[in-house]
Amino acid sequence: PSKPQNLTVLDVTATSITMSWHPPKNQNGAIAGYHVYHIHENQTGVEIVKRSAADSAIRFELPKLKPFTEYRIKVNAFTTKNEGESSDIIVQRTDVGVPSAPIIVNLTCHSQDSLTIRWKRPLEFYNNIDFYIIKTKIMGQDTHRDIRINASAKELETAMIIQNLTMYQLYEVKVAAATYSVIVPKKIILGKFSEGRKIGLQPNCEKIQPLLRQSHNDYNLAVLVGIIFSCFGIVLIVMAFFLWR
Repeated sequence: PSKPQNLTVLDVTATSITMSWHPPKNQNGAIAGYHVYHIHENQTGVEIVKRSAADSAIRFELPKLKPFTEYRIKVNAFTTKNEGESSDIIVQRTDVGVPSAPIIVNLTCHSQDSLTIRWKRPLEFYNNIDFYIIKTKIMGQDTHRDIRINASAKELETAMIIQNLTMYQLYEVKVAAATYSVIVPKKIILGKFSEGRKIGLQPNCEKIQPLLRQSHNDYNLAVLVGIIFSCFGIVLIVMAFFLWR
């Protein structure tokens, strides 16, 4: 068969490309179907589309693709005996995928009505990270507050102070990254939210936290010293046992 005609992209997502084409002008036999070749990074995949020559137009979704990846696509009709000429090649990049969840590395009281949060960039993202959504919620309530800040994938860590909170409340805080679609203008691809971290606000909490950390460090030091002296005592007992034999 001669080459399929009018190969056209109809729709693109992060993991699929939907296209259409028309049958060859010269069929040279009964069309049994089409081979759809997709090439990226020197790797070639092929999908088989079973269609008859009576179809005036063929529509097909190419699935299981990689996000934000450029594909070169061509279509060949085939009969029971031969494969025909290749269609004109189209080049299409898939859309960006969903970013993975950021990792909150620090959440501390800044004052009685504000907190400080720091998080690491998502391990998986595509093209860029355009902004973050910080979600704060008072435990036991259904409503939440979303804060949006601009971002860049070049920043490995991001920190901010969240203000105008309510004293004597326990808050849960989550963070998600977001990226603009490269296919649909202004469409937002929102990533997965981080695991929620909880913190309570009260007067002088910014002063209490260092004291708690110091107490914890002192406790750890005392435990370590105790272990060292215990080990030293065991060594002395063993040495005394062998000396008295």
